[in-house]
Amino acid sequence: MKHLGQAWVLYSEYKVGYPYKLLIIGHLAEAEAESESWPALHNLIREQRKRFQDSEQLPDLDFLGLKVLETEQFLFD
Repeated sequence: MKHLGQAWVLYSEYKVGYPYKLLIIGHLAEAEAESESWPALHNLIREQRKRFQDSEQLPDLDFLGLKVLETEQFLFD
């Protein structure tokens, strides 16, 4: 989920004023596409992306990161 990580880095810079909204949306869209094999994770990423895109409510990338870890643990257990 490299794109989710990239969105997290840009998000931290966006919070202090850098104009990275479109880049964050793009990386979230890529993470969304990468997660199509895991519908629950895919839907969570999509919800966060759409909410940020439509309302500028910042995505909860910490929560998404935890969900990625849960998905990975499920796959490798």
